[in-house]
Amino acid sequence: MLQLIVVIVITTFVTVFAYKKMSSYMKSKGLSKGSIILVSFFPSALLYFFVYSILSMISYSLTSPTVIVKYKNMDNENVYLEFNEENPLEMSLYKSIKSYPQESFEFRRAILIYIDYGVSLKDFDEKVRPICQSDFDKLSSWYGQQVKYWQQFPANVRNVEIEKAAKELVRRQKIIVPVMQNCYYVESQKLPNHIPRKPVIDNSKYYAK
Repeated sequence: MLQLIVVIVITTFVTVFAYKKMSSYMKSKGLSKGSIILVSFFPSALLYFFVYSILSMISYSLTSPTVIVKYKNMDNENVYLEFNEENPLEMSLYKSIKSYPQESFEFRRAILIYIDYGVSLKDFDEKVRPICQSDFDKLSSWYGQQVKYWQQFPANVRNVEIEKAAKELVRRQKIIVPVMQNCYYVESQKLPNHIPRKPVIDNSKYYAK
């Protein structure tokens, strides 16, 4: 409330000062009092709203109980994520994200998981992935074994068989991944320390290396 009063007082002072300057200038040019009021009113009103908007934004940035995490999105653009200092859960998740080296793989995963699931990377990896990702991991392991097995054969045989395995991998992923994605969302929203989120579509960005 005090910040609002200060903003209004400063805005009013600046506007009145500018109005008097304009009035004095126009009076020196021989304009009548009515003309001066008419001509000065609209610029003064615009100035008032402009100054008020600027001061309000400055006041909010100085007094808002938020902390910021800066990161780069998929387009390499800077994005700023806000956390409320007065919310214990948000601050807990903020500290969790900040515990990883800036722009590291884990830092990026922690950011994305927070945005889409509202949980920490630690909780996601320890309590969600073991439940949801076992079939996906088994499939990845199977493909790795296929590639390793066919390495011992001549190139003409090896390449054909590995290509077959790759096609089978894609076919099975189309079945497994949607189920896993839904599981990620359902299980993350069951955790006691989570901020409610809406379902996401693409979870491939959360896979651990």
